Amino acid sequence: MPNKLREAGFVVAENGALCSLVLDKEGVRQLHKPASQLEIAARQDWLRRYLPEYLSFFANGDEIVPERVT
Repeated sequence: MPNKLREAGFVVAENGALCSLVLDKEGVRQLHKPASQLEIAARQDWLRRYLPEYLSFFANGDEIVPERVT
């Protein structure tokens, strides 16, 4: 198995399926981190140009009340 998949927490099951050993929220974040980093790197020019304009539309974590999310 390629090292990147193993490092990300994947294993090959007995039936040959690729499975993740990680099921909690932090584990899922770690699984997605390499893809997120690649996407951010690919979009650096856009982020530098437009992020200041759009940043105010994103909530901070302390502004979110989960019970009010529908």
